Amino acid sequence: EADALDVSNCTTDKQKVLFNISNEAFTAASKALIPVSTYQLAKPYLGGASMEFLQRLAASNVNMDLMTFKNLDAAVLLGLTVNEVKNLLGTNLPDLKSFENTTIIKNWITRQLQSELNTLNIGLVGGRADTSTVPPVTTPAVTSQTTQTTKAAGARIQGDFAGLTFLVFLALLISSHQIVI
Repeated sequence: EADALDVSNCTTDKQKVLFNISNEAFTAASKALIPVSTYQLAKPYLGGASMEFLQRLAASNVNMDLMTFKNLDAAVLLGLTVNEVKNLLGTNLPDLKSFENTTIIKNWITRQLQSELNTLNIGLVGGRADTSTVPPVTTPAVTSQTTQTTKAAGARIQGDFAGLTFLVFLALLISSHQIVI
């Protein structure tokens, strides 16, 4: 009937040792799903959990709270996929949005593809661009238009708009780079 130990001040190495001890004590020999009761017993020590354990936990429908989630080993948390986080948090997934500005969650978001973050439907932004969905950049062909105007004296004045556009562009380019000619 003892309360769980508070290991929040322990180093990551110490948390890993404590997690391994708790994992041996609470986990069945099976390498399949982890019962919710085992999760609840090991919860204070999850800061030292391995990637393999968290992946098994993700498949176990445990509904991890955000305080436990954000206190996972940073190297392990950053390696979790969007789907693994979705499965770990379960019904607590919407709470992830309220923690999006914490350093560890921001770092996790920036490692994910934005298209995958969008599948969570909670409005997380800041993920990497999906290169397969970015449309290719095309440069429109420049066509030359020539306009002819006749004055009363019959003289023709030709205006080459493409040439004029090029000169304006060149002038802007020179002034923006402050190049002296």
